[in-house]
Amino acid sequence: MEGALLANGRAGTALLFAELAHTEPAYADAARASLVECARALGSAPSRSGLFSGLAGLGLAGRAVAGATGREVPIRRQILGALTPAARSFSGLVRGRLTTGDAPLRMADYDLLYGLTGMGVYFLAEAPEGSDSLGEVVSALTRLQGTRKVNGRQVPAWCVASTPAAEDAQGFLNLGMAHGISGPLAFLSVVLLSGQEYPGLREAVERLAAWLLGRRGTSPEGGTAWPRFLQVDEHGRTSPGTPFTQLSWCYGDVSVGNAVRLAGRALGREDWTSLATRALLTACGGPPPGKPLRDAALCHGWSGLLALVLRGAEDAPGDAGAELVAEHLAERVLEHYDPSTPFGFQADLGTLNPRQDDPGFLMGAAGIALALHAYGTGGTPRTGWDAALLLGPPV
Repeated sequence: MEGALLANGRAGTALLFAELAHTEPAYADAARASLVECARALGSAPSRSGLFSGLAGLGLAGRAVAGATGREVPIRRQILGALTPAARSFSGLVRGRLTTGDAPLRMADYDLLYGLTGMGVYFLAEAPEGSDSLGEVVSALTRLQGTRKVNGRQVPAWCVASTPAAEDAQGFLNLGMAHGISGPLAFLSVVLLSGQEYPGLREAVERLAAWLLGRRGTSPEGGTAWPRFLQVDEHGRTSPGTPFTQLSWCYGDVSVGNAVRLAGRALGREDWTSLATRALLTACGGPPPGKPLRDAALCHGWSGLLALVLRGAEDAPGDAGAELVAEHLAERVLEHYDPSTPFGFQADLGTLNPRQDDPGFLMGAAGIALALHAYGTGGTPRTGWDAALLLGPPV
C-alpha cells in the first residue's frame, strides 16, 4: 500500500493535480492517472486506515479528484464502506482506553497522522452531515479533555508512556499538531466551524484550548511560545521536556498556535484568535529558533509555515505584515529548489539519512508545490487540501 499513501505516495500527487485541474483542465488526466496508480498499489486487503498512512488519505484524494474533474471516482464508495466499520471499532477501542486508565494509550490512537483525528478529518469531508461515523470519532476525541488515573496518579487523559513497553511514572504529553493534542483540538474546532454540533464538543474545545493557553511561555525573541512536549513526573507534575521553541507545522509554537487560532474562531473567542495569529506571524517572520529548518517540506520545513501563514492571514485581513511574512516564507521555500533533482525539491531527514527524492505530500514535492500554488493564486485551495493539515475546515 506504500505507493498509495498521502504521506509519500501517489495520493499526494493526485491532490496536487486535482488542485491544478480547477484552473488548468489539462491536469485532470494526470489527477485520475495518479488515483488509478493508488488503487493498484492498495493490494487485495489494505489494513491501515489512517489519514497519512492508509485509506483515509486516499479517500480525501479521491474526493478532490472527483470535484476537480466532475467525474465520479468508484474507489470513494469502497473506501467509505471500509472505513465506516473501522471508525466504529477504533473509536470504541480508544474510548475504552481513555475511560479505564488501565490499558496503555498510544499517540497513534488519537493523533492526526495515524489515529482517530485523521479518520475524523476524512469523515468530516466525505461522510454525510451528522453521520454516525463522524459522531463516533468526535465522541471518542472529546474524552481527551478529561483526566484518568494511571499508576495511581491523575493525569490528562491523553498522557502516554515514555517507553513503548507500558504506562510508567515517566509519562509525557505531546503538544504538537502531527502527533499531539493540538491535532484533536484543531479537528474538533473545525467540526464546529463546519456547523456541526455533538454532545460535549464545545466543552472539549474550550477546555483543551484553555489548557494549552495555560502552558504558553515566552520565546527568547519575546513572542508567545509552546514546548514540543511536557514530561510528567511520578506526582503528575509537568515540565518542558525539550528546548521551549520550535518552528514547524508539526510541533512547537506555530503548531500549537494554529490549534488555538481555530478554537478561538469556533467559539467566538477573538482574544484567543488574535493572540494565536500574532504569535504565528511574529514567529514566522523572524529567524527560526534553535536549529535552522532543513528543507522546504510541509511537515517541518518552510512550505508548512507558508501554508500556516496563508490561512492565519484570514484572521488578519488587510494586514500588510502578513503579506510580507508570506513573501518571506515563499522566498525561503524557493531557495531549496534544485532543478538537477527529479522533483525539484528533496526531503532532508537529518544527518543519519541521505536526502531523499520524495514526490509525496507531507515531506515531498507535491506538498511544496501545493503551498506555492496557494501563495501564487492568493486564494483558499479549491480542493481544500490543507484540511489534511488541519489549517481550516474542508471545502
